[in-house]
Amino acid sequence: MATITIDCTPCFQDYISCGNDTILVAATLEASTAYKWILTAPSGAKYSGDVTTDTNGNFLIYTADLPNGLLNPYAGMFTLTVLADDAYQCTSVTWNDSAYCDSYSCISFEVVNGDHVKNTLGCPCELI
Repeated sequence: MATITIDCTPCFQDYISCGNDTILVAATLEASTAYKWILTAPSGAKYSGDVTTDTNGNFLIYTADLPNGLLNPYAGMFTLTVLADDAYQCTSVTWNDSAYCDSYSCISFEVVNGDHVKNTLGCPCELI
C-alpha cells in the first residue's frame, strides 16, 4: 500500500492578469517587517527580492525587477514563497491569519489573458 503525505500548509491557488507593473501580495505578514520573496518559474529558475511589508502586512513586487516577458499567459504555474529577512533560512514563513482563508506557505499562480485587470495575489479575500 502506498504512503500518502498530506501537506498541512498547501499553496494558495491564484492568478494575475497580463501587463501589471506591480503585484500586490496580500500576505498579512507582520507589519513593517523585512522579508525576502522568491519566485520560482515553471522552468525551475528562481528570482528573488527584498521587501518591507506595509502596515497591513502586505507588499509589492515590481515586475520591472523580473526578466522581460517572464510573466506571460503561456509560461505555466509560478510559485511565490517568502523567507524571514533576518535569517534567509530555507523554511518559508506561513502567511495569513485572516478569518477568510486558511494559512498557507506559498502561492501558486498563473498569468491569464483577458480584459479583467487583477494584480493581487493571496488572501485576505476582502482585498481581492
